[in-house]
Amino acid sequence: MSIGLYELIVNAIEHGNLAVTFEEKSDALQENRCRELIVEIQDQGRSFDLNGLPDMKTSEAIMSDHGRGILLANLFYDKVEFVFPGNCVKITKYFESQE
Repeated sequence: MSIGLYELIVNAIEHGNLAVTFEEKSDALQENRCRELIVEIQDQGRSFDLNGLPDMKTSEAIMSDHGRGILLANLFYDKVEFVFPGNCVKITKYFESQE
């Protein structure tokens, strides 16, 4: 069930909020350039207190039921920036040149 829910949410973000067309995504997948499609994610929520983020270096944060997504994002991306008021996150990943 969680995989299905995840796929529906990703679909809503990619095709709904970001307006990435089926053709754009297909071309990006075929040309291995998906990383160019999504660099900023913003929701319509009321945000959260950026100062209230837990210290991600503690064992409590790793084992917590909440905030683990932020911890994982920091592991997978080189830079994770939350934009005030907290309903927008910018992620950066540096790739080595394929040439």
